[in-house]
Amino acid sequence: MRCAASPQSVPAKEDIDNPPRLARLDGLRALAVLAVLVDHFSPIRIAIGPYGVKLFFVLSGFLITGILLRCRTVVEDGQSLAVTLRQFYIRRALRILPIVYVVLMVGLLLGSEEVRKTLLWHLTFTSNLLFSVRGFPPMTSHFWSLAVEEQFYLVWPALVLLMARRHLPALMLAAIIGAALFRLSSEVWFTGLYPQILTPAVVDALAFGALLAWATAEGRTAIVRGIQRLGFAVLPLVLIAGVSYEMMDLKFILGDSVAAASCAWLLVSALEKDTGIWRFLEAKPLCFIGRISYGLYVYHLVVPSMMRGAFAGAGLQIPPWETLWLPCAAIAIGLAVLSWYCIEVPINRNKRFFPYRIEPALGLAGRSAGYAD
Repeated sequence: MRCAASPQSVPAKEDIDNPPRLARLDGLRALAVLAVLVDHFSPIRIAIGPYGVKLFFVLSGFLITGILLRCRTVVEDGQSLAVTLRQFYIRRALRILPIVYVVLMVGLLLGSEEVRKTLLWHLTFTSNLLFSVRGFPPMTSHFWSLAVEEQFYLVWPALVLLMARRHLPALMLAAIIGAALFRLSSEVWFTGLYPQILTPAVVDALAFGALLAWATAEGRTAIVRGIQRLGFAVLPLVLIAGVSYEMMDLKFILGDSVAAASCAWLLVSALEKDTGIWRFLEAKPLCFIGRISYGLYVYHLVVPSMMRGAFAGAGLQIPPWETLWLPCAAIAIGLAVLSWYCIEVPINRNKRFFPYRIEPALGLAGRSAGYAD
């Protein structure tokens, strides 16, 4: 793949902290978040939202594992595992936590009963456990995927940094197979409502992305090609099943790994191919949506809940959704733009204080001044 890096090369600090931003990945993020918005906002029910979330997971597994594989060289150069993990988690927290906490704080200030009752679950990123047995609340139901990501981050970085590099593909394959087995067995023993939002049920999408990152870093083009061919072969099944909520149970048991494989095909193809349809992912409006996609995802269901609450609080009849969805979508995009420039970009500038590689020249004094626990 074009984005492959030689496993023998030792990345400089700047390469780890500030890798080149690939426009097509922003394009894929845009497709993912737009699929979720169409699913949740369109008056016509189209079951493409789950595939948008699946694409987000594949992208996350690919990008995070790529970062961790580059961090391995830092650990191999003598930096302690604890320091490297600390830098990783601080940087992830700067990216993920602020706007989630903003939403929760605003919800509390506005007296949201939903936020008050579920606050501890959101703060501990365990809301997917709650929703799996109690169902989805209207305003924060999409936070289940954020919980999955954080639970993944609890164990994955240490595994990637500690395991022998040659054993990593076996770990990733085990995660893919284990997720399918979990989904199958959960139909028998799981008494909750939504086992498909538990981390073991969706870890295959993250693992597909992780396997692509490992194969890319190691130059294993045969594995990359194998995943690409598998994803393309099953794509018709995904397209057929993707328009029907009635087929959701079948997709959950048998098709989630198929959907993850098709998203992996999309990722490989977007990074490699130069034909017009793939260059479309580099379109500036699409890439901008991709850049603000995290905020757009976090805010999008908050807007209709707040709007309905405003109508109810004013004693007005709540308009039908057919008249609300377009204003809600526009407001959500506007909030995401404001959030990007006013919250996310300023906060993420602080990542420069927490590089993955701490220069040896800093010594103990430098560490205590800039990198204290």
